[in-house]
Amino acid sequence: MLLESVPTSAIPAYNHFMGKNVIRISEADAANNLASVLDRVSAGAEVVIERDCRPVAVVKSPEALGGRLLSESIALAEAHAKEMDMNLQWMRILPPI
Repeated sequence: MLLESVPTSAIPAYNHFMGKNVIRISEADAANNLASVLDRVSAGAEVVIERDCRPVAVVKSPEALGGRLLSESIALAEAHAKEMDMNLQWMRILPPI
């Protein structure tokens, strides 16, 4: 199956959590048409690669993953650590109730 010959709207999603723009292809087709797979992913599609009719991989754009960069996570953790340190200092200063 060539990716260009399959209209994206005609391909059903394999579960309700995935987007509507999902393409299912075999492992062999993915290997033979990697450039086309990447073009479709760049255009916003999710590509499900199957072996023996079972999904083994999902290729999608990094923007679709969400999340944050490791550097952002570290900065947030450091900010929370400073906040916790300040709270602990106040607890030491204040008399018990």
